Amino acid sequence: MGYRALICCVLVWRGVALAQEHRLEEEVLTDEPPPSRAPTLATTPAATVAAPATTPRPGNSNSSTNESPLDLLGTSPALQRSSSLKLVEEGRKALQRGQLPEAVEAYERSIEVDPNNAVGYFFLGKMYFDRQQYDQAHAFANRAVSLGTPFPSVWQSRFAVLQGNVLAAIGRFAEARRTYERALGLNPDNNEARAALARTSGN
Repeated sequence: MGYRALICCVLVWRGVALAQEHRLEEEVLTDEPPPSRAPTLATTPAATVAAPATTPRPGNSNSSTNESPLDLLGTSPALQRSSSLKLVEEGRKALQRGQLPEAVEAYERSIEVDPNNAVGYFFLGKMYFDRQQYDQAHAFANRAVSLGTPFPSVWQSRFAVLQGNVLAAIGRFAEARRTYERALGLNPDNNEARAALARTSGN
């Protein structure tokens, strides 16, 4: 074989080798991993974390995730009473605006928050009395009076007047007069009690 023929064979062989190497590099570069694995690893933790956020229900005290700081308001009687009184005020303002359902809801929530809040029962009784629903008014007025001892005498006198007004409305005048007298004993400046006592004295 001549020198030129040998050179040609070497060049051809090198060309074939380079072509094969180039083809192998392209295969390596284009050989990507399965596309399904990466999204699965990325999305699975997010789905696992998000799911519990929708499971607890409001008011479910047995749920370990229900740890709102608002729950601490019920641990102290003072805070409990304060929250209840704020609800009473909401109900009173709603009633002034003529929003009866909102007022009833606020008053009822107030005694749910603090079942010993005589002011909540008083305003509930007063609302029912103004609507001549005397059975409900009587029950709430009696409850306000029975829980009224820790409250200032001015408020206790108001509770007694409401109780007397209900008694007078259902015709129990003797009991109503005694109740008005008790209201005046608690607060001699209670003009409503004085006027009611004078009004029922002839019955």
